[in-house]
Amino acid sequence: MARLYPRMRNTAALAALLISASASAQRPAQKWLIGVQARVAAQDYRDQESFKKRMSEALEGALKDPRLKPGDPKLVVFPEHIGTWLAVAEESGSVYEAASKQGAITRLILGNPPFLFYLLRQAWKDRRWRFYEPHYVFGHLLRYKSPVVWKIYQETFSRLAKAKGATIVAGSVALPALSDLGSAASALRNVSYIFGPDGRVLHQSGKVYLVPSEQKFLSPAPAEELGAVRTPFGKVGDMVCADGWYPEVYERLGDSQILVQPSFGEYGLAAFDKPWRGYIEGTEPESEDNPGQHVITEKEAWRKYSLATRIRRTKAVAGMNPFLSGKLWDMQPGGWGMAVIRNGRSWLVYETPTDPAKDTFLIVRLVSDY
Repeated sequence: MARLYPRMRNTAALAALLISASASAQRPAQKWLIGVQARVAAQDYRDQESFKKRMSEALEGALKDPRLKPGDPKLVVFPEHIGTWLAVAEESGSVYEAASKQGAITRLILGNPPFLFYLLRQAWKDRRWRFYEPHYVFGHLLRYKSPVVWKIYQETFSRLAKAKGATIVAGSVALPALSDLGSAASALRNVSYIFGPDGRVLHQSGKVYLVPSEQKFLSPAPAEELGAVRTPFGKVGDMVCADGWYPEVYERLGDSQILVQPSFGEYGLAAFDKPWRGYIEGTEPESEDNPGQHVITEKEAWRKYSLATRIRRTKAVAGMNPFLSGKLWDMQPGGWGMAVIRNGRSWLVYETPTDPAKDTFLIVRLVSDY
């Protein structure tokens, strides 16, 4: 009997394994909506390898969630402007060690003679004598470096999407039209790109309602260009940050099954406990909302006037709104990320704050069919 026992034990283990595998095989695929609130630092934008490593680590952190299975369809959403800072890629090391954005720009100008010559030539054409102002320099830096920025951004997210078999909304990046890369006269826009599981670009969506800091060096996208796109995950409508506050945008994306709103959080997480500053001047979408200025907090305003509430007037079954996190020179972006899921006639809202010390995630399973 002693000789037979190990065989019986192994047979029982094998049977249990087969039963477990059979149960796993019978488990229906579940759709997951994932918001990656990546923590970034200036050093992450040194070069393609640094950026790819940081984005890969952030995505891997989300995919470690034990609820996620290899065969489950996944839509991953990164934050706004996550690719914009690639404008400083391949510069002198002192640029990344600067204490402020102004200091980084000064070091970049002094350490990159070809760009300095380019900048002075553009300033002469523009009759811009204060050529060293940060937004003017940064705008031209983005034009000058746009071929490098696009290469790193596109290759990084294309490879990640393909490696993980996921549909990825790659936050956003400030770039000219792809046909105008490297052109000194090109208009810059804040554009969000969606990559399919095969690594191809499926869609691009420009930001229509620029915030004041963006208005100094970016051009708004025409609202007419907004539209949902079919992806392997479903029909996705992509609204870049502030666009998610305006009813017109929801009307244009009305047939979306999933709505995403990658955000930056310019004033940081602490701002969400302070009085709401109101809509962008001159673009108030609803006059009846304005009395709420300085009475409710920023966090309450995001809940009331953005994705969490406005999605309920659409046909969408879910929405995702992640924020960027970390420290970029003297900037510390952050916010309260939100995921909204339709559950029958009700809605489930999940909130997760960013953390400047680590990546945070919003991971929700879709419970409504579409």
